[in-house]
Amino acid sequence: MRRALVTSLFVLPVLALAAGCGGDDEPSRAATAEAGSEFCDRAAEAETLGDAVNEAGTDPSAVEPAVRAALDAADATLEVAPDDVLERMTRTVAYQHEVADLLEQNDWDLVATYATDEGAALFGDDDAQADRDEIRAYLEEKCGIEDDSQQPVDTTATTSDGVDVDLPEGEEGIDRFIDLFVMGSGTDVTDEQRTCVHDELRDQVTIDQLELLVGGGVDEEAQIAVGLAFISCGIMQGT
Repeated sequence: MRRALVTSLFVLPVLALAAGCGGDDEPSRAATAEAGSEFCDRAAEAETLGDAVNEAGTDPSAVEPAVRAALDAADATLEVAPDDVLERMTRTVAYQHEVADLLEQNDWDLVATYATDEGAALFGDDDAQADRDEIRAYLEEKCGIEDDSQQPVDTTATTSDGVDVDLPEGEEGIDRFIDLFVMGSGTDVTDEQRTCVHDELRDQVTIDQLELLVGGGVDEEAQIAVGLAFISCGIMQGT
């Protein structure tokens, strides 16, 4: 499944290290992480600041400081990363900087960034996602930092006026979701684009996840999948 959210892009799972005496050129690194170490403490801070990126939503004035703070925390954590996770973390932090650079080029506008070819490629990078998944698992095992990206979400959804959202199951539910998008945004969706969205979302998100989005809830995985689908199918402006 294609997963990438801007939040998970900046949530850095890393491991603790038992700090030793540094050499002349660079500090000594632990072989692996330990709970309670400086590394784990920095990783926990990076995790919190990564979550703040998600909470910033799509407001550029909120996205920029949140991303910059998350990057600073990621850089600080990388400085003390243990040997057994250093290579993977180095790739992940470099990837995070690429995302931040692209956001800056697009005035920290998340939607506009998604809509670029480079943005679609970055946010849909399966190798980068695999690195993040491995680091998250390492963090949880070594530092006890829970991977909240895998926690179940509350799928009880209502609209802003308190009306329950109840989409049909299967293809009909995706179709109804598109209808609600069209009504809410005033955007025309062609039959070809509608078929494309079905193809992109089928087996990627559940109806419960779509109901949550309609009700104004937050589901990182579903938001990314829907955003990429709308970009791929030429529905969002800028494609």
